[in-house]
Amino acid sequence: MTPSNIPPIDLNTISPLTEIIIRGGDLHHPSAVQLLMNGYTQYRNVPGIYGLSVVLHQGYSLDQLAQAAHFPNGSISYTVIVSIRAALTALNMGYDMVLWKTPSNMYADHHTLGITRNGQIETTLARVVADALTKAFNVVPNLYKKRP
Repeated sequence: MTPSNIPPIDLNTISPLTEIIIRGGDLHHPSAVQLLMNGYTQYRNVPGIYGLSVVLHQGYSLDQLAQAAHFPNGSISYTVIVSIRAALTALNMGYDMVLWKTPSNMYADHHTLGITRNGQIETTLARVVADALTKAFNVVPNLYKKRP
């Protein structure tokens, strides 16, 4: 696999305790694990970038992120970097996370959340990892739901 020309974000340069990552939808829903597994895909056919769609804007509060993202979902799932990394580390299987800034027409702050195992990007999301991710996120109502 040829590496992408989109460099990953250096997670050592952002605060793992305060930088919030959001995803539209309810990651505590019974179907969330399967939805994450299905949603973990290659980003726009870019070699080496696999992951889940998330939104992150350094320094934004949850409220600011929710307003900026204007997801159509009734719920928003959110977490901080340290929670994801702790959930992956607890699996004791060599998993970690990687983030790429991958802006889209709809979301200027779109990122791709990838999972590595022993330093190599995973091209599919294992059920055990998807389950750990659902537990790392909190869920709140989306007060800024995009109206049709």
